[in-house]
Amino acid sequence: MTPDPSFVTLPDGRKLAWAEYGNAAGRPVLFFHGGPGSRLALFPGQGDVDVRLICLERPGFGESSRHAGRTLLGWADDVAAFADAIGLEQFSVIGYSAGGPHSLACAARLEGRLSCAVAVGCGAPADMQGMDWRRRILYFMARRAPWLLRLTYRSLPDPKKHPEKLVRKMLAGLPEPDRRLLERQEIFQAGVEQTIEGIKQGFEGMTDEVMLLARPWGFDLSSIKVPVTLCCGTEDTAAPISMSEYLAANIPGARLRRIEGKGHLCIIEHWAEILESSTQCGNK
Repeated sequence: MTPDPSFVTLPDGRKLAWAEYGNAAGRPVLFFHGGPGSRLALFPGQGDVDVRLICLERPGFGESSRHAGRTLLGWADDVAAFADAIGLEQFSVIGYSAGGPHSLACAARLEGRLSCAVAVGCGAPADMQGMDWRRRILYFMARRAPWLLRLTYRSLPDPKKHPEKLVRKMLAGLPEPDRRLLERQEIFQAGVEQTIEGIKQGFEGMTDEVMLLARPWGFDLSSIKVPVTLCCGTEDTAAPISMSEYLAANIPGARLRRIEGKGHLCIIEHWAEILESSTQCGNK
């Protein structure tokens, strides 16, 4: 069942959509989905971790208002305004895949409020070597031919008519551990629901995000003082382990957790552990 979104109105009038899971009295953790993604909880429970899990939809995804030309630090400002609106003074963040740089932006911007930042399967700045060829092509189009990037997304299977075909197309090229995981029907269907909800407004939010991530991030990794944990599957091809190693080497005090034998979808099987790390990464 798709949970109805809640909304916060941001200072510029945009709507930010979100859904909440877990214990309302638990430690607050904000989760930033991958791209595309949505507020829907993709992961099987929370183990014994006592948290208030809040899944935010970024601009243009799900029910959140689009914000063309947005920046990573602008997202951190949105998060601060959201936290003010629902009465959160201190919280942690977890960013998965394209959500990873957004969690690091929060670490750079919200030092006084952020307990911890976790980035899972996170890419590195666009000029870093090791990026897979699919992402290189997308970033090239984002920088040189945005019209072609838009056309590429519009040429994908219609999400209303062929949702499963679309998701399989978008997941093409994942490594063997991920393909095995997607053979489990409940996981594949959850991924379909998550993705289709994320692009219900169309692909403009996705296009905006690729154009955002193809640019310099707008903050210095070495300036981050918030405790950071980086998690990555050793078989990840979408965001290779070399990217997390680069981030760990450039963020002071960052911890790197290698998840052996797993790919980009490592977060699904290791969700409870990753969630727990968001409550412990300040404990060096």
